[in-house]
Amino acid sequence: MRMRPGLSLVELLVVVLIIASIAGVVIPSYQRIVVKARAAEALSQIHAVRLAAYAYNTDTNGWPPDYAPGERPVELEPYLGPGYPFGGDGYLLDWENWVLADGTPKHPETGVLLGISMTTTNAALGQALVDLLGESTAHYTLGYNYTFVLAAI
Repeated sequence: MRMRPGLSLVELLVVVLIIASIAGVVIPSYQRIVVKARAAEALSQIHAVRLAAYAYNTDTNGWPPDYAPGERPVELEPYLGPGYPFGGDGYLLDWENWVLADGTPKHPETGVLLGISMTTTNAALGQALVDLLGESTAHYTLGYNYTFVLAAI
């Protein structure tokens, strides 16, 4: 009696089970790495915007007005360059200036606050960004917004 070359059903099931077990370990690790990479990208953009805002303040003795999420302050273009992204995959940046033209706080209960918010529906991304910053930067979290303070008066 000749044996036919090939895999038996049991051998095939064992191979599929091994591949599924490896995938079960690798895929979550890959997803965490992707989230941390996006958080690092967002942090890099936040630092660039922060430096641009300080340069703008040094040159003009003022701050750009408040902008909506994803909108790049036109006042910062000379410092950031045209087309600088104000967000990325899964998040938007938001320039915050909680002060009115007369210098009074837009929200009297919080006072004047200058900062950069990251808006995302991905809680893991928000937490990864907070973890990257650690205790080095004051921040507020409200829902899907993570606001990092540049100045508070």
